[in-house]
Amino acid sequence: MTDTLSAVIASVALIAVTFLSIIPILPTPLMAWVVALAFSWATNFQHVSLLSFGIITVITLATSLSDFWLPLIGVKTEGGSCGAAVGTMLGGLIGTFIIPIPVIGTLIGSIAGAVLFDALGRRSLQQSNGAAVYATKNFVYGIVVRIIGTALITAVFLGALVIN
Repeated sequence: MTDTLSAVIASVALIAVTFLSIIPILPTPLMAWVVALAFSWATNFQHVSLLSFGIITVITLATSLSDFWLPLIGVKTEGGSCGAAVGTMLGGLIGTFIIPIPVIGTLIGSIAGAVLFDALGRRSLQQSNGAAVYATKNFVYGIVVRIIGTALITAVFLGALVIN
């Protein structure tokens, strides 16, 4: 297979993965990284340099780990507790598998987990209402971070192809 055909296939795959980023359960930054790695490795890093691939790797790590660092940013400003942040992550994961509708199951699980864990820590369900709002915002922010991260990976890859 020629390098040009491989570049076209990899580019189309990366653009498709970027559009799939809206589905919460898919690890789209990692999927994009694998496509970039496969193409770069197959072409001996001639079209995508090691520097470009390093940038893609950093973006992939930051985006993939956003489910861990994103809840910590808004916990106190949104009125939630650290338990709400943990509940959001665990509830989202459990909700994804219990309710197999991609976006709905994760969102419901995140909200339920945030409220439950926040209520357990505060011992008051009434005080935990802010955790539901926090979980919803955090869920949306997570999707936005994933879309932006995957789009950046695609942009770095396409930029490297144009430069080289």
